[in-house]
Amino acid sequence: MKYIIVLAMLLFAGCATPGSNALTPTRVNSIARLAAFGAASGVLVDNPATRPELVKARVIIATLVAGKQWDVVQLAAAFQAAGFKELHGSQGVLIVTGVILAADLTGNTVDLKNSAFAEAAITGALDGLNLALGSQ
Repeated sequence: MKYIIVLAMLLFAGCATPGSNALTPTRVNSIARLAAFGAASGVLVDNPATRPELVKARVIIATLVAGKQWDVVQLAAAFQAAGFKELHGSQGVLIVTGVILAADLTGNTVDLKNSAFAEAAITGALDGLNLALGSQ
């Protein structure tokens, strides 16, 4: 019986090495880029009148990048002002309410308060918005 319990615990806990699928700044950048692109593109198709709010968000985020200010609270505020709580992409989600997180499709999450992750998320989000909005 003791072996069955141990086997059950291993099955429920998984056999992967802890941290083996941890998110990296590069992965966070990709998640943010695709999430911002997907969310903005979808909104623009459904409601083209949202373009001015998305352009404002892009200006705020571009200002953060230009000043190397890796402030995820301002990133979140920019997207919230454009009507977003979460931005979903093909590689994960960027959550911009409450604790600001990036998550991949396997459930790995990272709090974006760490400056390396914040920089990755902010630059990725700007790239995604630039793709969705085009050059202006």
